[in-house]
Amino acid sequence: MTAPQAVALAHRAVVPAGGPLAVVDLGGNGTTATVLAAAAPGVLPDAVGRTLSCRTGGADVDDAVFAFVRSSSPATAAAFDALDPEDPRTVAALTALRDECRAAKQLLS
Repeated sequence: MTAPQAVALAHRAVVPAGGPLAVVDLGGNGTTATVLAAAAPGVLPDAVGRTLSCRTGGADVDDAVFAFVRSSSPATAAAFDALDPEDPRTVAALTALRDECRAAKQLLS
């Protein structure tokens, strides 16, 4: 059984049967996407075509979420620009913010 098939079987209770299912694995350094054919509950679905992959992964999404937060308003962007990157409090706060951005991505996935 492939990983996308296992995901499909695990989620068929909340995903309506009868239609295809796209399974996307957003890994740390890459992403794969597989479309599975419609299958009845408990039946192992077959992949439709081949699994596609790209080098964009979770770390890239983490960076995009951080950039979105940083540029959410001109005032916020200006406040980020004014931070002292040598100040340990700034480093700690930015580390915490990056952790929150990663957690937000994980919640969305």
